[in-house]
Amino acid sequence: DYQFNIVRCPPPAKAVLALSDICNSLRVTPSNAGIDYPETEFFWNFGEAAKAPNDTSFSRSPSYTYSKAGTYTIKLVVNPFTKCADSTTKTIRVSQLKADFTSSRDTCAGFPVDFTDKSTSSVNTPVTNRDWNFLDGSKSTQANPTHIYTAGGNYNVRFVVTNSIGCKDSVVNVVKIIQEKPVAVAGANDT
Repeated sequence: DYQFNIVRCPPPAKAVLALSDICNSLRVTPSNAGIDYPETEFFWNFGEAAKAPNDTSFSRSPSYTYSKAGTYTIKLVVNPFTKCADSTTKTIRVSQLKADFTSSRDTCAGFPVDFTDKSTSSVNTPVTNRDWNFLDGSKSTQANPTHIYTAGGNYNVRFVVTNSIGCKDSVVNVVKIIQEKPVAVAGANDT
């Protein structure tokens, strides 16, 4: 003798997370890219243990704001608490990236100007690429380049940084280059 238990399931649903890493925001708005129906129920866990149990939602299209940048595992369950549930997880990185740099003081044309990258990125997403545009036709990808301007003027130096997940940020700072080189003038000799 065999006994079969028949469970009535809603139409079969499939959980598939449509989500990628997040740049320069702490807000995430995931969605189910799988199969679901109007009667499908949802349960989301955003994986921020410090805010549990307030890091969950039963909404079809939730929105969640993390308290800080980091790496989080999001779990989606369709038709939760039923024998017909399906679930999936996805780990995402939430990154904050801020481009910044300093340059040595104003200098004369023909003398070196030192540039220093002062950018900040989340610990889990370090800066991997740097693009400097010195606005005189010269560029660099070094972290802390030195550049010599041959003509005086105000140069709007553009600096773009990219981190390990492809987030980008940029900043423009003015560098003032003086055209005239200082000239030493000898005075009368008082002997």
